[in-house]
Amino acid sequence: LLYVSALSLGMIFPTVALPATISTINLSEATELWTQRQNPTAQDQAIRRLEKACEQSKDNFDLNWAFARALYWESTQASNRKRPEYAKRGWEYASRAIAIDPSRVEGHYWASVNVGQWSEAVGIPSAIVMGLTDKFEIPAKAAYAIDPGYDGGGPARVLGRFYTTIPWPFRDLNKAELYLDEAIAAGQSSVINHYFRADVSRRLRQPEAARNRLEAALRIAPAEGDVPQNSQFRPKVQALLKELK
Repeated sequence: LLYVSALSLGMIFPTVALPATISTINLSEATELWTQRQNPTAQDQAIRRLEKACEQSKDNFDLNWAFARALYWESTQASNRKRPEYAKRGWEYASRAIAIDPSRVEGHYWASVNVGQWSEAVGIPSAIVMGLTDKFEIPAKAAYAIDPGYDGGGPARVLGRFYTTIPWPFRDLNKAELYLDEAIAAGQSSVINHYFRADVSRRLRQPEAARNRLEAALRIAPAEGDVPQNSQFRPKVQALLKELK
């Protein structure tokens, strides 16, 4: 997605003032900016402040995974050329968090989703050659073992997507169904959960089940759940529903 012009931003988004000098940040402030991440000004502030904070506090678990989270979103908004760079950095900072505290879900989870973005950016065949499959699967399974319901069923969701999109002979749509049903149970208001589950039904040649799941996604209220993520995936839901009709 391309950012709109600076002139338009003033009309669409509330103003988030950048500090005159870049200040560090704590987890509470980073999370507040995360909820506003569709606003490029808020996202830019999060990236700049978290980068500085991580430079000053290299052993801070929360700052490292929060920066990995911000870099993940940045990768979803970047051009195809820049996506691998942001996603790789996100994986690196999440890996630092894992090294600091491997018992917590956040480092493992944000490592896996960043590698997912990295893999999509370079293409799945290239990702396999680069060894990104292990970089994804190991932290994804660790996150799932710790807390499958984190981030609205995120660990179950990423494993479900993995088994949906990995090439044969590793693809397993039945396993993907189980993971994504679990993700939906943990995150009913997550549009992406319903979208990924519908895609599995589509691949299994179950168009009615896919349509039902997509329609459930569109019934989620705009202000419900993770608003930026839901806003990002609602057009994908509408496009797939149109394709199935």
